Amino acid sequence: MAKIALISVYDEFCIGMRYVASYMSRHGHPATIINLKRYNKMERDSAPKDIEDGYLTQVCPRGEVYLDYSSDITPNEEALLFDILAKGDFDFVGFSVPSYHAHVAHKYTEEIRQRFGLPVIWGGVHATVAAADCITSADYVAVGEGEELFLELIELLEAGGNPIERPVDGLWVRRPGQEPVVHPTRMPPKELDELPFPQYDPLNEYLIEDDRLYHNEPLVFSQLHWTYKTVTGRGCPYFCSFCVWSTIKRDMPETKKLRRRTPLNAIEELVAVRKLNPQIMMIEFEDDIFTVQKGWLEEFAPLYRERVGLPFWCYTYPAFVNDENLAILKDMGIAYITMGVQSGSDRINYEVFERRTERKRVLAAMELIAKHDILANYDIITNNPYETDEDRMQTLTLLANIPGRFNLHMGKLAWFPGTTISVRAATENKLRAADEKLYRFWNALYLMAQLRLATEEQLVAMTRDEHLREDPEILWSVLKRFDEMTEMEREMHQLRVQNEQLRGEVQTLQSRYEALSGRRVVKVGTRVADSFKSLVG
Repeated sequence: MAKIALISVYDEFCIGMRYVASYMSRHGHPATIINLKRYNKMERDSAPKDIEDGYLTQVCPRGEVYLDYSSDITPNEEALLFDILAKGDFDFVGFSVPSYHAHVAHKYTEEIRQRFGLPVIWGGVHATVAAADCITSADYVAVGEGEELFLELIELLEAGGNPIERPVDGLWVRRPGQEPVVHPTRMPPKELDELPFPQYDPLNEYLIEDDRLYHNEPLVFSQLHWTYKTVTGRGCPYFCSFCVWSTIKRDMPETKKLRRRTPLNAIEELVAVRKLNPQIMMIEFEDDIFTVQKGWLEEFAPLYRERVGLPFWCYTYPAFVNDENLAILKDMGIAYITMGVQSGSDRINYEVFERRTERKRVLAAMELIAKHDILANYDIITNNPYETDEDRMQTLTLLANIPGRFNLHMGKLAWFPGTTISVRAATENKLRAADEKLYRFWNALYLMAQLRLATEEQLVAMTRDEHLREDPEILWSVLKRFDEMTEMEREMHQLRVQNEQLRGEVQTLQSRYEALSGRRVVKVGTRVADSFKSLVG
């Protein structure tokens, strides 16, 4: 029996690592989860150091916000981590490593090796897309899904075997001073129902945050206390160039096929976790596209409504937005839906992002979501060095015409290691080549379109204003003032803008009518309509 410590960096949800923990525990190797700091956000102006190239950046009316950010780990928090490891009598340490926090895992891997002499394995997204970077510190790197791989490695070591000599599919093995050993890729698990549910065991879990240790107590300050994230399947049918799936499916073709748990298995997980934590108020389905299989959704929906019944959100894709799917989600009690739009330009979506969805299809999906009165979050990627003003104008006019209730999630283009667009940009010397001042101008207009601070006609006119282009902070001062308004003041302003837009549409229709009124067919149609009105009173 091997005792394992699994460390998650800045992510207390760590779904993948929780699956590994439960799988190892089921097979007689108890796993303890250590959450080293929580996921957090911080406004760019408040960040203690320049980290623009190291974090996701969301653009909001109040400015730019770093996502997936937390303050540095303090000396006291380091001491708490080492104290857990010292007292736990562990045989193995694992890290779940996101790309933006690889530097943290590098630092503490070396510390753990020096202090405790324990072997360290890395897994997670960064380990899968950038194994060559990971193996410079880690003793082992798990490429791909790690449940079966980790168990095979532990059993091999316990039997006295050597992973350098005996292949463990999907494993990289570090050899200081020499090239690492790279074993063949591993086929991912096919039957997801056979995996145990993710581990949520308060007796075997710790959180280090705010200079203190939390253990076996309600984390009322954490999203984990009231939100539950789950996945009902693994994989995505698309190859978007900015997404890590473009890397994974290129290097591991066996992951191309979408694998889905049975509806009953997914429901049983949610029922079990509600018994464990009755405070849960929201379910978040982290599947890349939750609505990808209509038949699966039709079977899942009544089970969810009857046995779970909590508000939820999920991801969709324009190609899978239709009346039937939306009606099912509405009946289930959906709180909101998230859909990637990324750009209003077909050229950018097709040629740069490799998304084969036309603008007109995106707008049709938005119309359907509005028709079903579902709150939507629409994702837009900005600060893209491949865009022209024509592409940006297409995005602006799209945003000005979004129907229904919606929020805009606008993020700067992120250069994840190994993604198709990152590789292309590196070869074409485009990495981080976007003009910041230019995008301060366009991003402000995008947000004004979202908030309905101006009509489409006014926004288009602003794009030609050289004074605003030269000093985009004028627009940002307007956004700041709007952000500081009361809710009633905002609604009044938006109603005025909508009223002005409607007047413009009426004038356009009237002009078209006047242009047509001299035609014979229109004269006849008008007389018929007048006669009908007189008949019906």
